[in-house]
Amino acid sequence: LMVARELSRLQVSYEEYLCMKTLLLLST
Repeated sequence: LMVARELSRLQVSYEEYLCMKTLLLLST
């Protein structure tokens, strides 16, 4: 169960990273 929680947290951070990267690409 702890592993699933860590995986979900990783998924969220990865999605946030993708959003930030997209925003940076659009802002330039």
